[in-house]
Amino acid sequence: MLPILFTVGNFPVSSFGLFLGLGIFFGAFTVWRITKSFEFDFEKVLDLIFLTVGSGFIFSRLVFVLTNISVFDSLSKIFFINKYPGLSFWGGFLGGMLALWWLTKRSRIAFLQAADIAMIGFFMAAFWTEIGCLLGGCGVGLETTSLISVDQAGVIGKRLPIQLFESVVFLLIFFGFWKAILRFHIQGSFFAKGLIWLAVIKLIAGFFKSPVQTVSVSGFLLGAEVLFSTVVLVVGIYFYY
Repeated sequence: MLPILFTVGNFPVSSFGLFLGLGIFFGAFTVWRITKSFEFDFEKVLDLIFLTVGSGFIFSRLVFVLTNISVFDSLSKIFFINKYPGLSFWGGFLGGMLALWWLTKRSRIAFLQAADIAMIGFFMAAFWTEIGCLLGGCGVGLETTSLISVDQAGVIGKRLPIQLFESVVFLLIFFGFWKAILRFHIQGSFFAKGLIWLAVIKLIAGFFKSPVQTVSVSGFLLGAEVLFSTVVLVVGIYFYY
């Protein structure tokens, strides 16, 4: 739709990059606001936010490069993300959660309590990121002739704006969690419910997206997003029960 919002000198500002930045900012603010109510140590919270987000970003780029290794035939393509963009949603999510687990263990903070709060911030960040995907042309929907179809950068034909539907659902989940987090709850419940909701949304959305990557499972070709969503759903149900 609108991959480049504006240009500062010779530097183009991409819509996805801008909305990703907004997602990180508002997601971090959400986490800070909740932890303030729980009287967490301010410096520890900042360290957790920066290191978790940073690790998520590195994992996201690494997984994308590894799954598209034929495109990245030089180091410059890997590091110059403005010229050769590409991030993995599930790579970033996994990297962030692994970093959070390791950091909370070192800081002697209950992982499930931190994961509950991080999950709420994640849904806020995901809301903004999906809007960036809609404008920038990532996670493109299937080709359609319906009235709600839109043009997407890099593909031919009108497409289903599946990213918009995802962003709206993410926002609704955020508001539901935001209202309930300060009430009594079992540690890990928001984390488990968040995993389940995220997996279900991505699983359903995966059937309405153009398959970018496929994985062979017992001779059947499955979309990578469908496969990852199924795994996360199983993990979420495990934590819930």
